[in-house]
Amino acid sequence: MGGVAFEVAFEGDALALGEEHLRFVSPPELARPLVVVKVDASVRSAGPREDPRRIDAGPGWVRTADAHVRWRREGHGRYAAEAELEAPYGLSHMTTALTGALVSAEGGLVLHAAAVVLEERAVLLIGPSGAGKTSAACLCEGTRWLAKDRVALLPTGEGWRAWGMPGGDDITLPQAPNRPLPVAAIARVRRADEAPSLRRLDPLRALVALRESTQTAGSEPALDAPAALAEAVPVYELRGRLDRPLTASLREALA
Repeated sequence: MGGVAFEVAFEGDALALGEEHLRFVSPPELARPLVVVKVDASVRSAGPREDPRRIDAGPGWVRTADAHVRWRREGHGRYAAEAELEAPYGLSHMTTALTGALVSAEGGLVLHAAAVVLEERAVLLIGPSGAGKTSAACLCEGTRWLAKDRVALLPTGEGWRAWGMPGGDDITLPQAPNRPLPVAAIARVRRADEAPSLRRLDPLRALVALRESTQTAGSEPALDAPAALAEAVPVYELRGRLDRPLTASLREALA
């Protein structure tokens, strides 16, 4: 699934990925995982109903309402895990939660972001809920969407790579295959009653923008990964009315 390959073993047929998660499975011919995790899973009885969106995590473990997982590192980019999952959604929720945990363990992060693919590079649109990320993505005519609401990012020897994670409102563009792509730029979307413009942020404002969009599991986001990302990738503010195509402006900024 994007930059993380899950090798899950379990008995029976009670577990399956949900429809939304299936949209983010990488085509085998394009799969180039940066992280591989082998999961020994068992199916457990349903427990008390909890918020299915909540994720708790700590060193070597991650937990959702229907997925309890313990994981350990076995080498660079290689992990093993044991999981207790509830049907029918435990497998889907495990992949989401464990992706975040392993990406963080490898020095990366998950951003609350939409993303489009421009010339085989990812352009991320970040901001809090209601900022206009989905609207801005829909205005990137001629591109394809990589993510609707969450993006996983990892540093590699060839720069930062990004891929999409499940969730978010539909974007009226074709979907790109979900594989790790180089990150061209990140834009903090900010609505204003003026013509849209792109302005590169200074390092401090770039760090603030990234930190406010970093997703964590029950703790304050660390500064190391956002700071490294801000140093390596240009961060812009996309400010103005979201009422016209944005692709040309993005191309000009990235030229």
